[in-house]
Amino acid sequence: MASHFIPRVNAELLQRYVGSTVRLVGQVKAVEEKTAVVEASDGRDVTVRVSDPQHFVQQQFVEVVGHVEQDLSVRQDMAASFGASFDMANYNQALKLMNGKYQYIFAG
Repeated sequence: MASHFIPRVNAELLQRYVGSTVRLVGQVKAVEEKTAVVEASDGRDVTVRVSDPQHFVQQQFVEVVGHVEQDLSVRQDMAASFGASFDMANYNQALKLMNGKYQYIFAG
């Protein structure tokens, strides 16, 4: 069975993946009816166009799988709660390796 590679990104990396599906982990800063503002692991805010707001609770961590739009927002396809505690600094360091020196290991 073939698997579909979905890159893990922070806000800085979104520009590489416009038009593609990505995985973004961040802390929810604000939630409105159709959008959420998520602070990515690099400390920058990303607007998420929310289809299912149940996973977007302020101050909680969430992983969003979604499509990167031209304006670098992410249109949610799926989301999963990561709870109230997540080491964003370590995750960001891992992202640098996944998308840099060791990309060949993590790329599908």
